[in-house]
Amino acid sequence: MGVREEHTGMAREWMQDTLIADYNSFLPVFQFQGKWWTRLSGQVYLDMSDFEWAGRALKALCERVGREEFWKGGKMGSKL
Repeated sequence: MGVREEHTGMAREWMQDTLIADYNSFLPVFQFQGKWWTRLSGQVYLDMSDFEWAGRALKALCERVGREEFWKGGKMGSKL
């Protein structure tokens, strides 16, 4: 996703908040060396469909960031 460097903090915060509010999940999202990353942990009670769901959720979230939804609502970085 193409987020300007000065907007990465607010985009990351928005992604964290949106994952909780809209997807009922938490995934740590961060930027390292110009790339966006997340960490997925495998627990014994998870199966492949859980990771497929995470992939779809992250793809949708990236598309929303691409549409700059983190700017909407009048407050930078705050949709909630």
